[in-house]
Parts: sequence; structure tokens; C-alpha cells
Amino acid sequence: MRIIFLLLFLISFSFTSAAKAYDKYEFLLHKSFAERAPLFDTAVLQKLKKQPEKYFYKELNEIMALAKNNADDGLYIEALLGIWYYKTMNDLWQDDHGETELKEILDFAKKNKLKKYIILARFELGNMYYHKFHDYDRAFTILINNYSKFADIPAKEMPNKKAMVLHAGHAYYHFSDYAEAKKYLLIADTIGYSWRPRVDIQCKNTLGLIYRNAEQYDSAIYYFEQAIDIAKKNPKEKIWVSIITGNIGISYYNQKNYTKAIPLLKKDVDSCLAYGVGAYGNGVNSLVFLTDSYIEAGYLDSASLYLDIGWYYLDSTLDKLKHLPKLYGIAAKLNHRRGDYQTALIFTDSSNYFNDSLLKRDNYIQIAKVQNKIKQQLHDKEVKTLNIEKQLISNTRNALIAVLILLAIIAYLIINRQRIKHNANKALLTSEKKLTETKLESAKRELENYTASLQEKNALIEKSGKELERLQSKLSETERSDQDTKVIQQLYASTILTDEEWEEFKQLFDKVYAGFLHRLKEKMPELSPADTRFIVLSKLNLNNKEMAGILGVQPDTIRSYKHRLRKKYNLPDDSVIKEFIDSI
Repeated sequence: MRIIFLLLFLISFSFTSAAKAYDKYEFLLHKSFAERAPLFDTAVLQKLKKQPEKYFYKELNEIMALAKNNADDGLYIEALLGIWYYKTMNDLWQDDHGETELKEILDFAKKNKLKKYIILARFELGNMYYHKFHDYDRAFTILINNYSKFADIPAKEMPNKKAMVLHAGHAYYHFSDYAEAKKYLLIADTIGYSWRPRVDIQCKNTLGLIYRNAEQYDSAIYYFEQAIDIAKKNPKEKIWVSIITGNIGISYYNQKNYTKAIPLLKKDVDSCLAYGVGAYGNGVNSLVFLTDSYIEAGYLDSASLYLDIGWYYLDSTLDKLKHLPKLYGIAAKLNHRRGDYQTALIFTDSSNYFNDSLLKRDNYIQIAKVQNKIKQQLHDKEVKTLNIEKQLISNTRNALIAVLILLAIIAYLIINRQRIKHNANKALLTSEKKLTETKLESAKRELENYTASLQEKNALIEKSGKELERLQSKLSETERSDQDTKVIQQLYASTILTDEEWEEFKQLFDKVYAGFLHRLKEKMPELSPADTRFIVLSKLNLNNKEMAGILGVQPDTIRSYKHRLRKKYNLPDDSVIKEFIDSI
């Protein structure tokens, strides 16, 4: 009897506990989207995400069970999105960054005809392609097309509308299409305040940046100061006070008012670097303007100090390539002001090289391609609508004729679809083939240019080094300075292909000779790094002197590489080495 009583008690207790667990989330049931979205975010997610992972999932699963039991599909999607947000925020997804799960949420919303959640899921999908995959073409298409779906929905019915308009504007801003970005951001600014202060701050700040780029500094500072006022009222967003202060400092910098610019920029840089990794990128960007302000104001020691700090934090920024041209450019300017023209020239070359790389990455032509695609899709949709209306009118005239026409249309559509599908597949194969050939040719040119650059640089440095040694030999021992010796050592040291250069060289090489390095490692795992570099350069048909110059070794060393390779793989003479390498 005791055992039976105990079992009944436990069953009763579990039902009571479950009921209590459901009770605490019943306030979310059967709410409109406008009521539930901010409520779920502030009253549930913001609190639960601070709890241990196991507890977070337990609570979200309880909400999902409550939604299922009460046939509330909207609440069920909120719980699914909550888990997706949590995993995304904590970087818990695998390589697809949760793309599969997000598409399943979108399909569920479509199946249940939940328009606002369809819009929300598409918005997050566009952001994923933009920020995670850097697939700007697809991201642009989704974000801009999505805007047309919610543009006419009042903000009171869709409280996250401002955030979605803001992201559409940011997408244009990223590609320097300031006119389109401004259009979307001004729309967002009229919507009013979001329940997330950061959305309001970013909207005002980006508008300030657009006006600053247009050299309308009064308007820029007006929006910057509004953004600062919002940030000051929200303690969690205080880092934005420093960031936007730096943006005002850049405005004064652009007007050559370095006296006002320096303290504002210094506050921004010091605060961002102290804040943590998330603010390092903004800190390094503002640091460039601060360093240049110090140079223009004549404080070269302060400029040198902050430039060193910039190099130190560079690797911790989210977008290293974005900052490299600026840092090299300011380093060139600082050395030029100090009279070290040779070093300044080297830094200028590096700045130009990385600036070219940045321009290749951020291809602004994508905007026009995406806009044309969107226009074509809208046109196709209008044509399809007109055809449907025309068909309906025809059906009302005569049932028999309508049936015959319908059969004819169906037959035509089937045949035409097969023809279009065949042509599309054929065009796709041709396009992919041309694209592959174009990419291969581009990669070959990049590899050839990179190799030629190394050869030209080495020849120039070797010539300069010999000239320095010739001039130095004319001086007596007492006239030689340690500084001269260091210059010569640095000159020769710069001919060596560093690990960083080698990694970049390998990427270019692998574009042209795809899989070569992988096959080489599989067939000859015992090769040393030096032997590997020698084989790669031999593949490019470089002579001993050219290879020695690139690797920073003597030509005799190259001959020793060949001898060791022949001995290790029983090759009769040097002429066979080329055939041996080509067979890999």
C-alpha cells in the first residue's frame, strides 16, 4: 500500500509541477505578433540567455510543449527562433551556421500561413547570408525583396519593422551606395523608437555617417548627438557613446580641426580597446584618424605610439583586411615625415597592395546585378498576374473553349517548361564553365604577378644592398655606424619569403594548380617545409637564381635541394626532376 501511495503521490506531483511550469508562460498564449514579439524578447529571452545552457533549453522546450498543447503556432515559432538565436549568439552551430534549421522554421511559417513570421524568418536568413557567409548577392535579394512584403504593414502591427528597414539600409551602406542607404534609413528614422535601444542608436549613427561622407558636417553632428543622447539613457549601450564620440572626432578631422578631433578620437580609441574584442575594429579604425591627427599636429612620438597599438590589436579585429591599407598608409606618412623615405615607400607599396585586395573583395557591381534581378522578378510577377486574370475572363465566356484552352496551355507550359529547363541547364553549364575558366585565368595572373613582384622586389633589394655594401666598404671601420649595419641586415632579411607571405602564396598557387599541394603531401609526407617550397617554385619553371632570391637563400642551397630530391627518389639527373614534379 505504501508503494502504491508513493507512486500516486509522485504522479500527482509531476502533473502539478508540469502545470506550474506551463502556468508561468501562459501569458504568451494567443497573443498578436505585435504583442508577443517584444514580450517574448524582453520577458523570456533576455532573462533566460543569462542562465546555464541546460536550463535555457529546458524552459524553451516547455514553451514549445505549451504552444503545441494550445495550438498556438506563433508561440511555437517564437520558441524555435529563441533556440536558434541562442545557438547563433553562442556560436554553437556547425559549418552551416544554423541555415538548415532556419529554413525549416521558414517552411513551418509558410505551411501555417503566418505572414509576419515568414517575414521575420526571411529577414534572419538574409542577415545570415550577409554576416556569416558574406554572400552579398543572395543577402541583398532576400533583404530587399523582403522589404516589399512588409513596407505597407504599420509599425504598431510589426514592432521589429524599424530593425528590418535599418538592415536593408545597412546593406546598401556597406557597398557605399549612400543614396539608397539614406532613403531606407530616413524611413527607419520616422518609424519611432524600437524596444531595442541599439536599433535607434545605429539608425541615427549611420545617418550621421552618410551626411559626414557627403561633407554635410552640421547634419552629421546633429544625428551623432541624437544617437549619443539615446546611448546615455541606456547603460548597456554606453560603448556607443565612445564610438559616436569618435565619429564626431572624425568629422572635425575631415575639417582639419585637429585640436578638436584629437581628444574625441583618443576617448573613442581608449574606450573601444578597453571594452573588448567586439569593439576592436572600431577602435583600430578611429586609431588611424587619431594617428594622422597627431602627425598633422606635429606630435610624431604620440603618432608612433598609437600606430604600434594599432598593429598590436589588428589581428583581433573581425575584418583585418579592412584596416591594413589604412595602417600601412599612415605608417608610410609617419616615416616620410621623419625623413625615412625608403621605408615610407615600402609601406606605401603595401598599402596599395592591400587596398587592391579590399576592392576586389567588395565588388560594388553586385548592387546593380541584384537590383536588376529584383526588377526582373517583379516584372515576371506582374506578367504572371496578368496572364491569370486573362485566363479567368476567357473561362467565363465559354466553358468548352475554356477547357480546350486550358488543355492547350497545360501542354504548352509542359513543353515550354522542358525547353526552358533544358536551355537553362545548358546556359548554366556554359556559364559555370566560363566562370571557372575566368577564375582560373585570374588566379594564374595573380600568381604570376605575385611571383614577379617578389622577383622584382628581390632584384631591387639585392641591387640596393650591394650598393650599400659598396658605399660602406669605402668608409673606415670608425666611420661605420651600427645603424648602417642594421639597415643592411634588414634589407637582406626582407628578401625571405615569410610564413605569412607563404600562406598567401599557397592560396594563389592552389587556385591555379588545384589539389597539387594536397597530392604532394599525400605522396611525400616526409618532405620538409623547405623542400615543399622548392617543389612549388620549380612547378612555376623558375631558375635557380630566381628561386634563391624568393626564398632568401644562396643558389648553392637550391642545388642542394635538387641533389637531396634526386637522392631521396632515385632520380638520375636534374632534367628528370621537372618530369617528376609534373607527374604529381
